[in-house]
Amino acid sequence: MRVGAPKTAYLLLIILLAFYMSAFAGWSAPIRLSNPGGHAYPKIITQGDTLHVVAEDFGPPYKIGYWRSSDRGETWSNIAVLSDSANTYDTRDSRIIVNGPHLLVLWRYGIIHGIGYNLGYNRSDDNGLSWGQAGHILNTNWGSPLESAASGESSIVKIVFARWDGDSLNFCSVRSSNFGQSWSSPILLFKASETAFQDMACSGNMAYFVWDGRFGLGVPWEIRCIRSTDGGLNWSSNILLSTPDGFPSELPSIYSDENGVVTASWMDFKYSSHGGTGDRHP
Repeated sequence: MRVGAPKTAYLLLIILLAFYMSAFAGWSAPIRLSNPGGHAYPKIITQGDTLHVVAEDFGPPYKIGYWRSSDRGETWSNIAVLSDSANTYDTRDSRIIVNGPHLLVLWRYGIIHGIGYNLGYNRSDDNGLSWGQAGHILNTNWGSPLESAASGESSIVKIVFARWDGDSLNFCSVRSSNFGQSWSSPILLFKASETAFQDMACSGNMAYFVWDGRFGLGVPWEIRCIRSTDGGLNWSSNILLSTPDGFPSELPSIYSDENGVVTASWMDFKYSSHGGTGDRHP
């Protein structure tokens, strides 16, 4: 599994869109949500005038933070810590999913004073005003970090994650039909050699999971996609999206609109004159 660059960009400021009484919209002054050197990699979703933000603190103590604004970002709540920061470390890859007044935040974490990684979650049933206790999704802790992506539609939440089992990299799926109140057992989807980044999107019963990586050593990384037509119960075989031309493709992203139109993008190294950078390629 590929190791990413050190995460040094911390969330100090979040720039929020301000609406003006004119034909054009501008940007407000920056509003600080976290302490200096605190959080990184924020995710934001909206529900009308209410904004929800989650971000990762690499600590120690390691934690997943949440902020809420009910007035389109004019004012913000204090931080709510969603993870069990006393017993976990390496909390990252946070994401937030909404279903009416219900919010579900997911992340991966390592276990302090133990061996293994798991997928964590926390749930709110009152639009983020209060939160329950942090829980774990998998019944078994795995010895290596878990790479994952998730999406939700109505009460159904789908997760696909990659884990090492000996020398084998296994991609598995897990699912909740009641918006995180309970979770299914993992199902093995396929095996590969390496991966680094994944993404997922859904629309209705359709779900799409994209990943970068390869099935064998010594060949370039490519972008592949699997899909489900029944809300994550069953998944297709891998479909190759990138062109196998000897240049690696990485950093996939996927989006599905309300009409079911799906768009995927990634970085293709054949457009770069430098080995470590490239252009986004639709």
